[in-house]
Amino acid sequence: MSIYSRFQTRHPGPRRRQRGLTLVELLVGMTVGLFLTAGVVGLFISTKESYRMTDAMSQVQENGRFAIEHLSRDLRQAGFKGTCIRSFNSLIDTTGAEYTNERFDLTTFFQGREGVDATTPGFDADDLTNYAPGTDAFFVKHAAEQLALTPVGATAAAATTITLNETTGDLENAILVVTDPLGCDIFQNRADAGTTSLSRKESDADGDAPGPGNEEPEPSLSHSYNDDMEIYRFRSRLYYIWSEDPEDLNAPRSLYRRVFDQGVPDEPGKPEDWELLEGVRDMQLTYGVDTNGDELLDSYVDADGVTDWGQVLAVKINLLLRSTDDNLVDRPMSLPFQDDDGDFFTAPDNDRHLYQVFTTTIGLRNRLP
Repeated sequence: MSIYSRFQTRHPGPRRRQRGLTLVELLVGMTVGLFLTAGVVGLFISTKESYRMTDAMSQVQENGRFAIEHLSRDLRQAGFKGTCIRSFNSLIDTTGAEYTNERFDLTTFFQGREGVDATTPGFDADDLTNYAPGTDAFFVKHAAEQLALTPVGATAAAATTITLNETTGDLENAILVVTDPLGCDIFQNRADAGTTSLSRKESDADGDAPGPGNEEPEPSLSHSYNDDMEIYRFRSRLYYIWSEDPEDLNAPRSLYRRVFDQGVPDEPGKPEDWELLEGVRDMQLTYGVDTNGDELLDSYVDADGVTDWGQVLAVKINLLLRSTDDNLVDRPMSLPFQDDDGDFFTAPDNDRHLYQVFTTTIGLRNRLP
């Protein structure tokens, strides 16, 4: 063998490098990639659905707690009249169309309304619009926040004006309660906003001020007041369930309140209605009554079973709330919530909203021993 041949045998030339992948390798890689992608997508969907459910539960629970707290606060204060230990002396005109006992009579400071299967329930003199049939409602009245206003000296019983050390702010036509341990009076303030006085006169120069106004000629206050007079805003509210479409059981609903704190405009059907909270589907109330006068609860009844609202010592509130988002649960929910007919709640067949029940019992403090 020649030297050239031996060199070629011992030192072969460079081999050609392999480039690309075989078809089998491509298929295996694509399959693995698809599995990984499917896993990532599945994890994303699962996380998203978990987030939607958690967010909906948080929203419903927050709304439920807020609704219960708000209603409870108003109910606990029902009938409050400051330091006064005597009956209210009302100076409000009871003859006008804007006046009803449910709105302004503090002798009966709480009244419930049993749900009716009609879109016009007749709960108020100006009927409710978009009332959700079959849901309960209630009126509550009391002296609310005490105003930082102090009278200048004494106020005679025959005085129609209370002179103040401070300006009133936006109190024109507000219903007010003045009180001390000797008595308490309620009237509608006819003084202009931002003045240093309150007026219980009936005068309405333009003829378009909110009613009901005050009696004319003006009767006397319950007694003469000293400069320790306390002045409160009067609060009168009607709580009810509003529906976007009362004929549609699946339409959005909200907890509403009708407000009479600043009186009622003299045009019919114009009380102030405010949305308090969306997603409240139903409100059912039962009332703890003392039927024998021993200051103890004897039974719980619905509004139709109350013969004297002065016997009501406690109110049991049952609220049914629904999430804003749909498609959160696998099947329509059923819950131990009894509607106005006594049937337990079951969502419609195509309803995948999240529902939750909130319940509390509130004692009317100004009736409890």
